[in-house]
Amino acid sequence: MAGYRGIGSIAITVVAIAVLTLVRTSRWDELGLLASLMIFVLWIAVAVGATAIGVTLWRYVSLRAKLKGPGRPGRV
Repeated sequence: MAGYRGIGSIAITVVAIAVLTLVRTSRWDELGLLASLMIFVLWIAVAVGATAIGVTLWRYVSLRAKLKGPGRPGRV
């Protein structure tokens, strides 16, 4: 899952630039743009995190099923 670290660092960089721009300008017309940018980056981070969790669970379940084998018939 090393590919997800690069996306996270890019998202953190974008948020840091947005916050620094907000602190330097502090104008209300740019506040809406920066807020929407931060929300967009947050949604990307949530989607990447959910994908990473889903892939990890899928690998765990498939590995467990492979190790367990077909099982015995008639057993729950």
